[in-house]
Amino acid sequence: GLMDKNALTWTLLSGLCLAMVPETLGFSPLAVPRAAFAGCGSLAAAQFMRSTSGPRMSSAQLTSDTEVLPALKETAPLKIGLMVEPTPFTHVSGYSNRYKEMLTYLQQAGDEVEIITADDTESPPTEFLGFPIDYTSGFRFALYPVISMSVDHQLKGVKMIKRLKPDILHVTTPGFMVLVCGIYAKMFGI
Repeated sequence: GLMDKNALTWTLLSGLCLAMVPETLGFSPLAVPRAAFAGCGSLAAAQFMRSTSGPRMSSAQLTSDTEVLPALKETAPLKIGLMVEPTPFTHVSGYSNRYKEMLTYLQQAGDEVEIITADDTESPPTEFLGFPIDYTSGFRFALYPVISMSVDHQLKGVKMIKRLKPDILHVTTPGFMVLVCGIYAKMFGI
């Protein structure tokens, strides 16, 4: 329905915007792990997967996730470094709900996940679903002061990458952290 079309539209627009990043930083941010579409509509996921890899499928084959996406335990667990802003743990929004849902799927898949985010609220959580959360200092964005953003000047991302040695470094941000994570990915060959 409409939700699937909107998800697909945003996925494609995000891909177009990110297509410019490799030219600048020399890395490819468009890798799609198995849980990338957790929580989004099956049609959007199927259409994206169909457009990026594997054999072509008819629209009749795109009716359910079980026909397109592997079972969560079908592949080996991954080590995933997540860097996200604004924090989905104290900032309430639809984005926060989707992010928490993604973490639920990663937990069900048995993946090892470490999270870094910026949050200046009093007593933010230190874990979610057993996944550790570390905080890097940030700043309130002047045009939208509800959210805290960061450039990870404390290098918490570097420390996490050295400790975890992630298979995937996933960044979710409307701001500057994407550039920092691009540099980290290039530095560590992720």
